Amino acid sequence: MIAPQRLVISLSSSHGQFTELVVHSSRLLPLKSWIFSATPADAALRISLAFSLCRAAQRTACASATEAAGAGTMEEASESDRAWAVTSEFLREHACNLFLAWPKLMGDREEPAIVRALCANEAQPAATVLHLLRVLLTSEVFGIDPEDWLRLDASGLQAWCVKAATPTARRLAHWMGATVQAPATGFLPPVAQWNRDVAFTIDAACNANPMFSERPDWQGEPLETGALVRVHEHPLIRAWLDISGDDAGARMLARLVELAQAASSPLPALRKIIQAWPLEPGCGLAAVETSRGVLLHWVRLAEGRVADYRIIAPTEWNFHPRGVLRAILAARENEDESQARAWALALDPCVECSVELTDA
Repeated sequence: MIAPQRLVISLSSSHGQFTELVVHSSRLLPLKSWIFSATPADAALRISLAFSLCRAAQRTACASATEAAGAGTMEEASESDRAWAVTSEFLREHACNLFLAWPKLMGDREEPAIVRALCANEAQPAATVLHLLRVLLTSEVFGIDPEDWLRLDASGLQAWCVKAATPTARRLAHWMGATVQAPATGFLPPVAQWNRDVAFTIDAACNANPMFSERPDWQGEPLETGALVRVHEHPLIRAWLDISGDDAGARMLARLVELAQAASSPLPALRKIIQAWPLEPGCGLAAVETSRGVLLHWVRLAEGRVADYRIIAPTEWNFHPRGVLRAILAARENEDESQARAWALALDPCVECSVELTDA
């Protein structure tokens, strides 16, 4: 079993002035040796054991990558079943961030109702779960039907926040204009926009750079991935950007938009959230959309066993040493632990995360 993984954000200051931000990550370091020379089936089992968060996405990515590499069918589940397993996990992770972690950060009472309902009903048909989600969002989160909430314009969004009829609205109102603006950074395209050219670019990077899975970039630049990337063109997001700017609140609002969309729409098509490509012989790449962003699994097989394996998780993009978090805090004259904690929540690492403040 792999030891628990952690992410530590260290803020250094001198006489109250920000001097440095360092991200220390123990993510994925032992994984390669743990599955080296395993059969594809054993690799899938070990990966399932290694991850407590996004386990369905990790398992699906492993199965899809090894199948693309020529290992044969790894799971009996249909494509629609795989898509729903990833989607239902996606919704639970959004709910955990919005209704457990966010209240805890702000000193509010946690709201576990949606999380509990999604966990308790995960074996139910998708239509049943999405109907339940719609009912809970209406009564607990928005105070109105999700479809009506999605149709709010800028003034309607402001009024909804100011009225603060629900705890979620109050938290969003509290964060309006309160967190640091993000610098202009690039977005990693959502899985639905990926194609073979993108897959081969990732393949080339994995072959050329042994550290790519720990510090991924695109043409030398770290990119952001996640809910905001997927829905940044939605009118509610554009309204927030006009009102409050490109801040941590925009990322929380994006999660709310995705929950509301899921409760108002049919099950997403498989192509929108899972894709895989055979590369050179014995090599495959899978891309799976998770709540935190794009998850990539790249595998090379030799004589039916794992010869090389890389996992490039959303956390490695969003918490890149030169990524959006460092750029945000480095732009400030004063160190600010609360801003670091807010942005860490908004970017949502998939491991335990702590913020440490030290005097240089």
